[in-house]
Amino acid sequence: ASPDSTPYRGPGRRARLAASTVPGGACATTFLGWDGIPLSLCTQFVGPGGVAVPTVTLLHPRTAAVLARLPLSKGGVLGGVYGYLDAAGRVVVADGSGAIVRVGHRGGIRAPRLFVDQRISLAGHLAAGDAITGLAPDFAGRIWFVSTNGVVGTVSTVQGKPRIASMRLPRGEQLGNGLSVRPTGVSVLTTHA
Repeated sequence: ASPDSTPYRGPGRRARLAASTVPGGACATTFLGWDGIPLSLCTQFVGPGGVAVPTVTLLHPRTAAVLARLPLSKGGVLGGVYGYLDAAGRVVVADGSGAIVRVGHRGGIRAPRLFVDQRISLAGHLAAGDAITGLAPDFAGRIWFVSTNGVVGTVSTVQGKPRIASMRLPRGEQLGNGLSVRPTGVSVLTTHA
């Protein structure tokens, strides 16, 4: 489904705040995995001038206290903001180095640890200065990604190794945050469509 859509009902009028946190930045996306431990994609503000660093943040399920953080490479505005949780409970997100990373966690709430379980470099598919602005899984198991400067690509797994395919849109046509997956295909919205 596209972001912000679901076939399920919302919390309704009797919703209540269970816990809250101030993790030191803005958290655009939060996931709840099979183990019940929330993971958020946050933009951490660090150092003079408030340099924004995308950070995977592990939160306590009852108190929302920060249990662990894993800063990612800084890059484009939306790199490290949009991602998803895969079937293994890992956060899949683009980092600023031009890679797609799968971030796992172990140790539960007693000894929490975040780690990069897989890093898929998109070198050779993105030009210098280009950045991934969206990624999403499709129903065939591929990861789709789009970039600011018009690269549309997929990552599939062949014999246990990532295989990357990409194409560039015509000159002057750009992508923003326009990637929508459905069972019958993927739609990519551009500055011309």
